[in-house]
Amino acid sequence: GIHMLRVSKHASQRLKERCGLKKKSVRRMADIAFMKGMKEEDTSGQLNRFMVKLYCTNMDANNIRIYGNYIYIFCGETLVTVLHVPHRLKNHVNEQQKRLNRKQEELG
Repeated sequence: GIHMLRVSKHASQRLKERCGLKKKSVRRMADIAFMKGMKEEDTSGQLNRFMVKLYCTNMDANNIRIYGNYIYIFCGETLVTVLHVPHRLKNHVNEQQKRLNRKQEELG
């Protein structure tokens, strides 16, 4: 089922600037990222270290997802901000996302 996430003003501004998304699409993207994005435990190596660092620099964040080329930072059910995946990590994201998708398909 779809659970409604809140999107903070800051986050929707950021998403507008960075991805050209309108508020409604922002909420949909946030929902998808929350459900399908990579969590810290889905990542390994450099990408994992990067996510751990994000948790340390965003103290109130308790849910961070990587989806596509963006990093979604949630505090509870609220999307706080959206960042670009750093260029050096894009390959890692693609590889690990593929692996995760395969795992999810196997689990059905």
